[in-house]
Amino acid sequence: PYSVDGPLAVHLLSRLFHGLQRPRVWAPVLLLGAILALAAPYLWATYAWRAAERDLAQQRPRDALQHVAPCLRAWPRSPEVHLLAARAARLTEDYDAAERHLIEGQRLERAGGGESEASVLEWALLRAEVGDVDKVEGFLLPRAAQSSPQAPRVLEALAAGHLRMYRFFDAMRCLEQCLKQDPDNLRALYLRGRAWERVHAYPKAAADYERVVARDPGHDQARLRLANCRLENGEPTLAVPHLEQLRRRQPDNPEVLVRLAFAWNATGRLTESIQLIDVLLVQHPELASAVSARGQLAFLAERPAEAEPWLRRAIAHNPFDRAAHFALQQCLEQQGKRDEAAAQKNELRRVEETINRLNAIGNRLLPKTPRDPALQHELGSILLRMGKEELGIRWMHSALRHAPDHRPAHKSLADYYERTGD
Repeated sequence: PYSVDGPLAVHLLSRLFHGLQRPRVWAPVLLLGAILALAAPYLWATYAWRAAERDLAQQRPRDALQHVAPCLRAWPRSPEVHLLAARAARLTEDYDAAERHLIEGQRLERAGGGESEASVLEWALLRAEVGDVDKVEGFLLPRAAQSSPQAPRVLEALAAGHLRMYRFFDAMRCLEQCLKQDPDNLRALYLRGRAWERVHAYPKAAADYERVVARDPGHDQARLRLANCRLENGEPTLAVPHLEQLRRRQPDNPEVLVRLAFAWNATGRLTESIQLIDVLLVQHPELASAVSARGQLAFLAERPAEAEPWLRRAIAHNPFDRAAHFALQQCLEQQGKRDEAAAQKNELRRVEETINRLNAIGNRLLPKTPRDPALQHELGSILLRMGKEELGIRWMHSALRHAPDHRPAHKSLADYYERTGD
């Protein structure tokens, strides 16, 4: 706090130099410095451990991931540290990292005598979230009782898994139970927003996302979904501030830029939106969402001949891009290509029927007969056709768990594994 002028600085340095010439002075100083240098990483890691635990308790897993990193460097052979890292990774939906940490943590636990109850629970939560709900539900449901301290974590994980597997009502039931116990549970609110999105209830989804970002302004995924809900609900002026804030935070996130281009266009900034997508395509020339956006924006700019090749490329990337199919049909009609437009109209109808059937099975039919192998097989087949291979295969295996002799599921799996060379 004090200003040191030239003469005073010379005097202090002179005293320090003469003091260090005496071993009784500098030896303890050097010893203390060496001890502090050796202990510093562990002191910092101890602080970071407490901070990571606090972050998770306050539902800030992204911050927890940053704090757990020095813990892993200081204690790479600690099962507890790997368990903490696994939990933080799972809550940020980095499931591959969560699995790696759990495998390593449980290996270390077995070397020390056996797996802990905490790591077994975390493994079940991870399996639920990636979609293996049927395999772990029996283990988890008793731990979802209202009096259980584990109930919120269990209900969140089950809800996330149900959403992943297109089980809207099962997910919503878990989330309502969780929010009844803890109305301010940020993750449950975020997941309920995703559930409302699944059934196109965008105003309800936006309300949940608003609550999340109000309490956690750094929750970028909730903010992006909130902006998308505003766009889907015809409120682009409400979407733009969120997307521009995300662009400042994540200038290289392609999905933020694509949504921002659509928002700008909806607020009368078509030229700027096309320029934004053109810059993005220089960096990511095969990004399906950017290719589709470029075609749709050219169509909205009333340039059908320019839009057509972009839209065809988009559909080649994603055959179930409904917006690209619709825009392509309109472009063909505007160019007088009636036969092609008629064929494209049929293709659009096929895509819409497939998407509607997917939603009907997941949201209406399966909740009534959740063990029906025929419905599970059909849902898996649709997901495979849409390129969602992991989920499709899970549904095929689910059908076989309920009906081991279900021939259509066996045939679909055999065909898939033959096609992929497995």
